[in-house]
Formats: sequence, C-alpha cells, structure tokens
Amino acid sequence: MGPVTKKFTLTGRLLFFVLICSLCMRCKGQDRPAEKKVLPAYAVKDSLKSSVMKKFNIDEYEEKLKKDPGYEGYTAPDGTEVTEYYRLPPEAPDLESFDRRKVLAYTRIEEHPDGYRTAYQFNKEGNLTAVSYYYSTSLETGKWQQFDDAGKLTGETDRDKGYAFTLSQVIGFGKRNGVDFAKTGRVQREYDRTYNANVWILRWVVDEAVKEPYQQIFILDGETGRVLKDYKEGPPQRL
Repeated sequence: MGPVTKKFTLTGRLLFFVLICSLCMRCKGQDRPAEKKVLPAYAVKDSLKSSVMKKFNIDEYEEKLKKDPGYEGYTAPDGTEVTEYYRLPPEAPDLESFDRRKVLAYTRIEEHPDGYRTAYQFNKEGNLTAVSYYYSTSLETGKWQQFDDAGKLTGETDRDKGYAFTLSQVIGFGKRNGVDFAKTGRVQREYDRTYNANVWILRWVVDEAVKEPYQQIFILDGETGRVLKDYKEGPPQRL
C-alpha cells in the first residue's frame, strides 16, 4: 500500500458520487481500495440510525488511518457499505501521512442494501456542510440540504418535486413486475416533451426463459403513475 495522500482511487460504483460530491476539488486518499471490514454491532455509530449525520468524528477517523493506512471504510452489520475519505486543496502537495491541519473537507458515503445512498460533506472541523441522496445507479432523490460552518441550514432542494407518483411507488411497480431495482435495472426521470409531463423511465433486462434477451422499458406518468408507453428494446445492454 502506497502513501495515503496519493489521489484516492474509488471503485466504479462510487465514481458518480465522487464527481458530484467533490465539487471540483481534488480527492486525496489511498493508492488502491483496501478490503472493507465488517464491524461488530457495538462498534457502529448511531449515525447509521439517524436521518442526518451532523458531525464527522475526525479523531476516530485519524485513529483508523493510524492502525490501517489503507482504511477507506467498512461494512456495517445491516449490510450498509460506508466509505470515508478526506480532500486537500487543489494546490496542496502530496503528504506522506494524514495531517488534519491541511485537510480541506471530509466525505462520507453510505450505500444501503435497499438501493438508497446518502452522501455527506463536512468541513475541515468535521461540521456538516451538505447532504444529498440517491437511489439505484445515479437517481437524485430526497431533500438535499446545505449548511453553513455553524451548522445553520442555508439551502434545501426537493429533488422529488413534480413527481406525485413517488419513488417508493415506482419501486413497488418494479417488484410487481418481478424486478428489484436495488439489485438490477435502472430508474430515471425527466421532463418528456412528447407527453408534456414529468415521467419515470424504467428499464431492465429480460434474459430468463426467453430465446432472445431484451430490455423491457416502461414510461410512467410522474403525477399518476399511469403507463404511457410499454415497449421492448434489444439487444440488451449492461445496466
């Protein structure tokens, strides 16, 4: 394992969130990902049980890096994958070891077994500055919040606005059609000029008990959930 201050290399499934959360700042971390450890139940902080984690424990994080320079996160008993790393200013030189005095910000990402993800941003003192939510591959959902350095809420954006037919109802629609979007398929949404409406776009690969695999696609009205279009597309692509 190389120095912990070389550019952090994330796994492919987290790359999107780093691009969103890094706010154009250079990531600093390990040469390569270390295998995440499964912590016992007593070692898991209450942050996994609450809706918003207000503080990043820098002391605890520093101790983890001292014990294991390749530390990048852990797996909680409930299956949640937690990733933690820090960022240095773009002009900062590479460091031989973690130095909190030179850290610009901290990031924590919680990837839950049900397909939901939460990305937290903290300032150099460990105070929460932003929280954002995702589902499946990259769907932005929930109320994104921004805070000042004193912890006061300064901004909030409801990513679900305009979609009375909710994400949970979309997930239920998928399950009724034999698809668990937490494990496969793709959920997207956008304004569709053909229907002049906000729509959900759902797709998944059908390759069992069929001669020629294909992608099943549904377009649902974002207000009512009514099926606007139902069609097949092939050959299937990796989702």
